[in-house]
Amino acid sequence: MTATKTIPPTQAYAHPDSKSAKLWECAQRVLPGGNSRTTVYMAPRPIYAAEGDGCWITDVDGDRRLDLLNNYTSLIHGHAQPAVTSAATQRLARGASFPLPTSEEIDLAALIVDRVPGIEHVRFTNSGSEAVMMAIKAARGFTGRPKIAKFEGRVPRLVRLGRGESQLGLWRLGPRRCADECRVCEGDAAVGARGGRRVAVQSDRARGGPDRT
Repeated sequence: MTATKTIPPTQAYAHPDSKSAKLWECAQRVLPGGNSRTTVYMAPRPIYAAEGDGCWITDVDGDRRLDLLNNYTSLIHGHAQPAVTSAATQRLARGASFPLPTSEEIDLAALIVDRVPGIEHVRFTNSGSEAVMMAIKAARGFTGRPKIAKFEGRVPRLVRLGRGESQLGLWRLGPRRCADECRVCEGDAAVGARGGRRVAVQSDRARGGPDRT
């Protein structure tokens, strides 16, 4: 005899009269394409989250799902982890967003530098696109070379390679113009060609994964 376990369906969001359907209808009136994060879309509409607890997410229609993404790995402790929630609540009570630096960013940077071999300095960014942009600008300024080898089929970052240099004072390090972009495929001989002009190889392995520059 084989033991089986019945798993309840989690398709309530797909019903035409679901809460997700109503939210999707409202979203399309105020958000281009109905959302501001294209990775969350699925047919016939996105699943709207209501709350999370540990490794579980409950959507607005009451379905509970095992979360294997953890917000694309940014929630390494899971949803609403008590210690994280407590620390965030204490910080919110004293203010959480300032046009000034804070001691917390120094503490976090020091922790990363201490724990990860090869990291000497940390620059915090708002997105992977911004991180890649700054890494490329820094590499171009350091080497004085214009070429970027970008692999086809990898995650496209919203990067204009000639912009953003004033944020880090990178205009002092290199020419203020768009870098040349050399598109190559995995194993392409072009990766090794024109080495005298190429500054770096940029490759994002998967959507939601780490940036590799």
